[in-house]
Amino acid sequence: LRRILGRQTPVVLGLVSGGSHAGKTQAAINIAIALAQAGRNVLLLDENRGFHNVAGALGLDPEVDLLDALSGRSGIERSLLAGPEGVMVLPAGRAAQVTENFGERGQARLREGFARIGTALDYILVDTLAGTTGRLLPATDSDRQTLLVSGAQADAQADAYGMLKVLHRSRGRQPARLVVSMVRSEEEGVSVFRNIAGVAERYLGAGLEHLGSVAHDELVRKSGRVGRAAIEMFPDAPSSRHWRQQAAKLMQWPPFQQGAGQQFSEQKRVADRRSMPGSAVYSPV
Repeated sequence: LRRILGRQTPVVLGLVSGGSHAGKTQAAINIAIALAQAGRNVLLLDENRGFHNVAGALGLDPEVDLLDALSGRSGIERSLLAGPEGVMVLPAGRAAQVTENFGERGQARLREGFARIGTALDYILVDTLAGTTGRLLPATDSDRQTLLVSGAQADAQADAYGMLKVLHRSRGRQPARLVVSMVRSEEEGVSVFRNIAGVAERYLGAGLEHLGSVAHDELVRKSGRVGRAAIEMFPDAPSSRHWRQQAAKLMQWPPFQQGAGQQFSEQKRVADRRSMPGSAVYSPV
């Protein structure tokens, strides 16, 4: 996409998870809206299909999608949906399943379409298929940033470590950032980060940064039932505050550098100091 977008260099952020119930889609939606509320132009590219994808969660009903654009049945502009706060949503679930069949003509349509819509973008957030690094953006792109979303439960931590192994195979030791969702306290989120980051460092030599945690919040479920984003419907909810904090960090933090391992080590020392005594530590089998 960076080559497609030409002179513009939007931040490309792939949201990944090891399992399907980690809160990844909610993170993608609400962080995208938080970035838009801060004045950024955001495209949310959705690789998922079904009622619980981005469009379904926001009550949007696409008539055409990215596959229609790649097939020449419509322009890419017709595939864009207007989301909250001006976020553009691009449904790409069908396209993500047939990437190998795009062909040269489909690739040309993709380039032409993004050349028209991409010049004003600041961020491209990709809600990937669970368990994958994404189908539409190359995982080996050194400029692409990765945000791993994990739940706090032991099995969710195991899924997150499995996802880190997938990332390690495709991206080497390039670090990722972690959001821990549905936590009961800040201490729990820090403890989960410490567990996953420690295992990643020990077994993969991979750095991990803690972008933050998201509180377990019944208002998220309530907003989803009416096709609204929690950050839009309940802006003062704990989860909404957390997503805004994470968006603020994303806007402030530079891309990862070669020396990211030192930054990881310092964050791990901080996490070790703040974690609760006696907390369970996940270890891979």
